[in-house]
Amino acid sequence: MLALRSIEITQAEKNFQVLVFIGKRTIAILPDRDIDLGDVNVEGETIYYEKNRLTGRIEVTVEG
Repeated sequence: MLALRSIEITQAEKNFQVLVFIGKRTIAILPDRDIDLGDVNVEGETIYYEKNRLTGRIEVTVEG
């Protein structure tokens, strides 16, 4: 997981995200934490990233 964290820190600087798919399960790798998004590997599901301008923390939500 350390290698993925290193990749995420580099990608975050470019406004890219790192998602790990394990079967139907999806995990968002963020610079400060991992978020288990559950079963979002389904057509019609959309993953949204939003950076809080005050704290700099990235929030992830799933809709669909």
